[in-house]
Amino acid sequence: MRPRNLLIAIAASAIVALLVLSFLDQLLVDYLWYGRLGFGGVFNTTVGAEIAIFLVVWLVAFSAIFVSGLIAIGSSRNHERLRVVRRPDEMVEVTLPELIRALGERVPWRVIVAGGAAVLALFAAQGEAASWDTYLKGLLRRAIWESSSRRSATTSAFTSSRSRCSRRCAIFS
Repeated sequence: MRPRNLLIAIAASAIVALLVLSFLDQLLVDYLWYGRLGFGGVFNTTVGAEIAIFLVVWLVAFSAIFVSGLIAIGSSRNHERLRVVRRPDEMVEVTLPELIRALGERVPWRVIVAGGAAVLALFAAQGEAASWDTYLKGLLRRAIWESSSRRSATTSAFTSSRSRCSRRCAIFS
């Protein structure tokens, strides 16, 4: 491996490691805090929702971006490439069309499109996973509504029985 490529790989690995450590730090603090308060189930629901939303959004975004990139690559092959105009031999400078022509055949476009799609999908998925509470409210609206209506019915029954009891107790005292 070339020294430059090795340096780039080490820098990328360091950045990924710092991002993962930052995420794990936040996760550990939340786990300890929710556990200390006795709300471990809330923590599990929160993390499960974030992971599920992240994976679904990442897969959808990656697929859309990757397919779009492949269509663009396929469409560009049908068009005529840049024509390289040769200059006399006494001129040594390389023009941009010559450089594109020389590199165009060797560039792994599908790999570049896949990598770009993966990175862009990460941004989209992270943004949506941060809104986990909105998704849970939408998904659980019916369950919460039924639970709250049962709770209000129970509360009203309890309140009416308490008031009846207090009237009876007032009569006997």
